[in-house]
Amino acid sequence: MPALKPLTGGQPPCGRKLTFTATSLPLERAVRGEHIVKHAPLRPPPDEKCRLFVTPDIKATLDGGNLHVGFPHPLADRVVAMLVGGYAFGVTRKMGVEAELEQLVDVDEVWVLCFRKPFPAFGCSGGS
Repeated sequence: MPALKPLTGGQPPCGRKLTFTATSLPLERAVRGEHIVKHAPLRPPPDEKCRLFVTPDIKATLDGGNLHVGFPHPLADRVVAMLVGGYAFGVTRKMGVEAELEQLVDVDEVWVLCFRKPFPAFGCSGGS
């Protein structure tokens, strides 16, 4: 097996150039600066497998800060609980397929957590 070579110049080993500059903002620093906040479902699962961090504006909306939007909604809260609890839910990479987690078409590694209710549908996007 050939030895692994370190990356030089921030470019991938395949020779293709990256289309963006990746910067790292540690999670603790982002939370401390209140750029993102932890969002928990109204009825948290007994064993938390992962966490969901959103911007303060999105958290306020999901918590019912804007009564005209229709949140909090039990079905949207169920999607968050399924994610946080590590339960199985629908995932798709195709448009037009109804699932709780969708990958945006033609956008590499950007996923949307979909809330089908209340109408109209809403989504929170993030990258991996």
